[in-house]
Amino acid sequence: GLGVVGTPTTTTQSVPQSSTLIPNTATTNEDTDTTITTAQPNINFGADGSSALQFTLPNPGSASGNVYSVSDVSGHGFSLTTTGGSADFYGFTGGATDNPSVPAGTTVGCIDNGSENGYGCAVLYGDFARQGATVNFNSTFEIGGYSLSLGGDVTLPAAPGSTECLQMSDTGSITTTGSTCGGSTTITLAPGLGDSQTSFNGTSTAQTVTNSSTLYPQLASVTETSSYTLNARCSSDILCDTATLVLSDAASLTFKAPNPAGTLAPYQIADAAGDPFTVTTVSGTATFYGCVSGSPTSFTVPANYSIQLSDQGSTNNDYYCVEQPVTPAAPAGLTHFDLGYISGVNPNGAVIVAYIPTTLTVTSIYGIPTAASGTSGTDIDVYEAPSGTACSSGTKMDSTSFNADGTANTQQSMGVNTNTITASDYLCFVTSGTWTSSTGVGTITVWAHP
Repeated sequence: GLGVVGTPTTTTQSVPQSSTLIPNTATTNEDTDTTITTAQPNINFGADGSSALQFTLPNPGSASGNVYSVSDVSGHGFSLTTTGGSADFYGFTGGATDNPSVPAGTTVGCIDNGSENGYGCAVLYGDFARQGATVNFNSTFEIGGYSLSLGGDVTLPAAPGSTECLQMSDTGSITTTGSTCGGSTTITLAPGLGDSQTSFNGTSTAQTVTNSSTLYPQLASVTETSSYTLNARCSSDILCDTATLVLSDAASLTFKAPNPAGTLAPYQIADAAGDPFTVTTVSGTATFYGCVSGSPTSFTVPANYSIQLSDQGSTNNDYYCVEQPVTPAAPAGLTHFDLGYISGVNPNGAVIVAYIPTTLTVTSIYGIPTAASGTSGTDIDVYEAPSGTACSSGTKMDSTSFNADGTANTQQSMGVNTNTITASDYLCFVTSGTWTSSTGVGTITVWAHP
């Protein structure tokens, strides 16, 4: 592998200490059986005979560590042996042999294992230029005292452009799958993803899709009127309640979360009845932290609140939790304007507030009759008007007229038609119906914030 000129020789060269050494290797084609000497590890021999040739390597131990290589270039293959004829070659299909036959289109590199009395060979079978060729990677290498083995046959696609896939077994065998790469692949969906917008995933069996399907995000709400263990409605291997908003719709309910298992599974429970509910776990021993003081094994969620749980794992045996109100807190600066009416008087044109100093956003309008008017069709609407404009020519603020003949002491939501009160405008009543003999008494309130 080293010489004083760029052309390798078949004999050992010697140089004085002032010489320049040049790495060199060469390929030589042989058309007859050939004996390789210990002086030729830097030559790649080509088997170029009219039939299969035989190459004889030095007996192992003659030059430990030397590597000899032979390649078939004629399409007839070749065989290997040693000078003594009894040393084994390793790395070939079928195990050790003292006279391996090498198929056409193959390159073999063998290392002299010295006292092991054999050659370790790296064998690349197969002609990559031919479609449908079989390639074998049966070789064993030892690196730093560790043995690395590659094994198995690979049948290459039978035609250019084939999309047939390859697969490897746990023993290292590589084969074709017999199917097209990029073809249909079935994927099992976790909760939170479904194959449709109307069928919830996970309550019976997990839904599956192929790589040509459409995935739909899912979050279902389920109402519970009795105590419930999360995932009880799901099939055994699916945590379907991780994609469910569980609604507590009765008093004194208890919800049990699965024992922590490190799944990081999220769960959501919300009050829908105006009543507190209790949260614990199946075992009753796992702890909660984040939304509670200390680390209790159960806790009560207040009325009109929701809870989010996250499975933190069996190591700490706990859940992290977050509480938040179901109804958002009132906006900062929320204020209200009220005006009542009495029996025998038509409140048409009555002013609720004479002057609004700043622009406000209306959040809600409510009314309540403490006594019904006794006359059908006696309705009231809230209007906004600028100074100098008649109330009835202003802008209607509510979306539903207040019924003064409605059920006594029962609130009526009037909705919001226009949610902005312009600075310097005033608010007033516009009525309809006959109020002459009205016995009604009530009040209307407008809620707004800056």
